[in-house]
Amino acid sequence: MADAIALHPRGPDLRGRTLHGRFRLDGLIAPGGMADVYEALDLRLRRRVAIKALHPEHGRAPDQRRRFYQEAVLAAQIDHPHVIPIFDHGEEPALGGEPVLFLVMPLLQGVTLRQRLLEPAMPIADALSLTIQLLDGLAELHKLGAVHRDLKPENCLIVQRHGRDHLILLDLGLAKIHTGPLLSIAPSSAPGVLIGTLAYVSPSRRASSRSLRPPTSTPSA
Repeated sequence: MADAIALHPRGPDLRGRTLHGRFRLDGLIAPGGMADVYEALDLRLRRRVAIKALHPEHGRAPDQRRRFYQEAVLAAQIDHPHVIPIFDHGEEPALGGEPVLFLVMPLLQGVTLRQRLLEPAMPIADALSLTIQLLDGLAELHKLGAVHRDLKPENCLIVQRHGRDHLILLDLGLAKIHTGPLLSIAPSSAPGVLIGTLAYVSPSRRASSRSLRPPTSTPSA
């Protein structure tokens, strides 16, 4: 497990806890600035899952809570091989009584596109295949009237399926729903706030937000 390299959560340490009497958190996969991701066992269905637990300080703000709920609902509407599904979501009091919001996802073994890009040059055929898979996932989001808004190599996971690279789009926490039946759950963004990761934001969006407010970013977790 990831704990073998001495990872430490940035939020409350939930290792050993059982959420909702069902999800036993066995180890930490990835710490993040807003959420930590754990490996867990679903005691009811006896399967390994990943739990994304939002840090309590982010769960206090109504907009952050709505974004987390939106991520769960949006992913639950999508049945697509190149977008991460959500099995469940919930809220659990942590130590001190603060709420911890969490999402339940499949446990996937793979590498991020960032890690792959650090390897020797990728063959053109492989690069084209991964690009097409990513575009397929984004097109499915767009059908629901949503834009990802934090597209970057860290949010693209590459797993092996039938001996081939299979790309899965992660982290819908900053997605913007601008049309369609899910519009009612979409939190509003404050004017002038730059949403996403600065290095991957389009020049036009950077220019429109320059000198107004610092950018809001999201971790890979």
